[in-house]
Amino acid sequence: MIHKTVYRLDKYVVTEYGNGQLWWVTHVALGEQRGGRCFICSNILIIGEWSGEEDGYLIGEFYEQLEKLPAWDKTRYYCSVSDLLDAGTGQNMTNALLEKRLSVLNMTRAELKPVTGREPGDFRLGPYWITVSGKDIFWHAYGELNRIRVGQCFIESDLLFLGDQSQDKEAYYKQEFFKKLHLLSPWDRTIAWSRIQALKVCRQDTQKERPGIGVKWSEQSLDETHTAQRLDHYKAALKRQLISGLAGLKTAWSSVFAGKVWLKYLVMLAAAALLLALAMTFHAAKKMFHWAKERHHKHGDHERR
Repeated sequence: MIHKTVYRLDKYVVTEYGNGQLWWVTHVALGEQRGGRCFICSNILIIGEWSGEEDGYLIGEFYEQLEKLPAWDKTRYYCSVSDLLDAGTGQNMTNALLEKRLSVLNMTRAELKPVTGREPGDFRLGPYWITVSGKDIFWHAYGELNRIRVGQCFIESDLLFLGDQSQDKEAYYKQEFFKKLHLLSPWDRTIAWSRIQALKVCRQDTQKERPGIGVKWSEQSLDETHTAQRLDHYKAALKRQLISGLAGLKTAWSSVFAGKVWLKYLVMLAAAALLLALAMTFHAAKKMFHWAKERHHKHGDHERR
């Protein structure tokens, strides 16, 4: 039997197996869950594409079980593979492509030099002009009305992240900008890139800023943050279930009025199933509400001590 250790990370259950493989699972619908592989890139856990669905807990039970698990502490950050773009081709990153890039990176890591330690230079990254100046990295992109949008970048664990726009400057014509951009050397100092919003901190109680940019994270406590996130996930799941159930009832009623009277029994059955699902979901919501309230009071008592 393969040894495994199970952790919680936001809405995910992350399982680390004895052979080194990582797997994530999350709740997606009434009594269903979805899962897939994870990858570690230095200090970032990358949530890979989902590869299968299976029966699981109801949403309230899922998060109740999730809360009992120890927090993920193998990396400081995490992101989704779907938010990453391959630096070489610009295409959306996939599990297979990421695995290939990480394999090459591990073989050549000793040969790579940090871009921030190189001489100043300019690079092309899709529609972006990347400028390296000492320890600082900036992106430039053509905007409206002959303006150039500018923002800061940073590198974390062999991934380049583009920060929010910090300024804009007057520019030359669009054709001239892209003509000069195409003459630049392609960016090859990281395996992938993304916007800063894709990078998330695993433990928000110990890290309040995004690295390199200075953008503040929420000042909420870890418990409050998790509670808000879980309630949001619950609301989204409930909305999907309601829409699906109502759409099914609408179709069935249309068939009844079209002359298929025998479907009235199916309609009644579907209505009963929908009411049962709503009752179960309401029960799960009630449990989550009491759980959140209890955790909030415990946190307040602890702070007062």
